[in-house]
Amino acid sequence: MRPRAWMVLTAGLALAAGAQKQDSAAADRVKLQGTWVPIFAERNGRPSEEFKRFTFTFDGDTLIIKKSPEESREGTFKLDSTTTPRQITILPVDFKHTLKGIYAFDGDNLKLCLGDLGKDRPTEFATRQGSQSVLIILKREKP
Repeated sequence: MRPRAWMVLTAGLALAAGAQKQDSAAADRVKLQGTWVPIFAERNGRPSEEFKRFTFTFDGDTLIIKKSPEESREGTFKLDSTTTPRQITILPVDFKHTLKGIYAFDGDNLKLCLGDLGKDRPTEFATRQGSQSVLIILKREKP
């Protein structure tokens, strides 16, 4: 194969791989859309009733986390579906630090494991005492 043809083929394959990665993140973004309610929550290795009251609403690139009808936080989110586990980064509007986490779809459920604000991203869907990470399993709310 000629050098020029080889370069064109290599560039085409690289573009196709990049497009496939973008398509995967776009597909995940579509799957996230809507309101999700916790069915299980854990923090520091222990069940957490506090996080079970939250709702998570994904609308476009926006995430609204409601603790109660009067109290909510809003931000944007970015997905990286090329990693294992897949990564989510939440950029809260009213905080300086990002919230880094991982996510996975498990049938009709969504698993989120989030680190504390400004802290490292969790690497597994588990929490340990002192980690300050939160594991939440969510189910899509029926319209």
